[in-house]
Amino acid sequence: MTEAGSENEVETGRLSVVAQVGRAEVEAEGGLSDTAGRFPRTDGDTAGRLRLPLAPRLLFEGHANARFENRAGSLGHEYGGSLTWLGRRYRLPRAGLVGERAVALARQATQAGEYELRHFGEESLRAQRERLSLSPHAAELREAMEASYRAEVEERLVPLLGVEVRERRDVFSGERGIAARVLVGVPWPLSWPWQAGETCVPFLRLEAERERVTTATSFESHSDQAWLTVSLDRELDLVVRYSRAEPTALDVVRGIGVRKTFALSLAYARGR
Repeated sequence: MTEAGSENEVETGRLSVVAQVGRAEVEAEGGLSDTAGRFPRTDGDTAGRLRLPLAPRLLFEGHANARFENRAGSLGHEYGGSLTWLGRRYRLPRAGLVGERAVALARQATQAGEYELRHFGEESLRAQRERLSLSPHAAELREAMEASYRAEVEERLVPLLGVEVRERRDVFSGERGIAARVLVGVPWPLSWPWQAGETCVPFLRLEAERERVTTATSFESHSDQAWLTVSLDRELDLVVRYSRAEPTALDVVRGIGVRKTFALSLAYARGR
C-alpha cells in the first residue's frame, strides 16, 4: 500500500541449481517478480557461473548475469572470465575433503536436532560454524566442526598469477564498462609461482585493475585501482589500497572531478 492509496500485489519466485559435470561446476540462478496494481510490470534476473580446472593448479572461471523487464526488455548485463594459477591443487567446493566434511557436518547437525542445510564455500562454512558453536549441541558437534575447518586449511586457495576481464552495461545510466584485472601473489615459504609446494600459504598479493567507462554520448572515463594484501597469519590481513577515478558524464554534470583515495585496513576473520 502506497501513501496515495494504491495497492500493489507482488508475486516472486527464484530457482537455483548447481551441477558438477565432469571436472566442471556449473551454477545457474533465476528470479521473476510480477507486480499487479496501478503500475503493473514483470521483471527478472538470471545469473550463471562456471568453474573449470584446466590443470591441477590452473583454474578458469566465467560468470554472466542479466536483468530484464517485460516492456523495456534488457535492463543491463555483466559478463566476465578469469584465469588463475594457484600454489596448491584446486578442488571444486563440493568435491575433495572440504566437500566431504561439509556434508558430514550438516548431516550430524540435522541428526542432533538443528536445521542446517549443506553449505559450501569459505564464507558460508565459517558462518555455519559460528551458528553451531552457539547451539545447545555445540559440544557434540565440535569434532565435526574442527574436521571441517582443518579440511579448509588443508585445501585453501593460494592464487599466484591471474588475469580477469569483465564487461558490463547499464541501460538506465547508458554506461558501458570494460575492466581488466591482474594478480600477482607471493607464497610462504618464498618461491617462484611454478615451484610452490602443496604446503604453501598466502603471504603477499598485489592486484591492479583498470576500467574504461563509456556513456551513451561516447564520453569516456577511466578508473584505476591497486591493492596490496599482506597475510600476517591465517586470520589477519593488512590491506593497502589506492584508487583513482576520472569523472563520468554524470559526474561532470554534478561538478565532481577526479577522485583519488588511499585506504589502509586491518581485516580479522576468526576461524577463516
